[in-house]
Amino acid sequence: MVALFYGLHHLLIALSLERVPEPFTPRKYSEALSLFRQAGLAKEVRKAYEKLLELSWQARYEPLTREEGRELWREALAVHLG
Repeated sequence: MVALFYGLHHLLIALSLERVPEPFTPRKYSEALSLFRQAGLAKEVRKAYEKLLELSWQARYEPLTREEGRELWREALAVHLG
């Protein structure tokens, strides 16, 4: 799940950097969201990014049972695949 989020994170940054007139390297997640807004990425894409960020942090730092981990993965795939 964490790899899914970071893959999407870097893909969206790369796409956004191509679209903005004055690209900058985001150093925080809030700066990445700002970059995405400036690049004109759809609100649904930004909301999916925020949800995957939340799930990624949950997967990394909250102790989960195997079944909870599987459910978290299913939820992340649903967000990613829309």
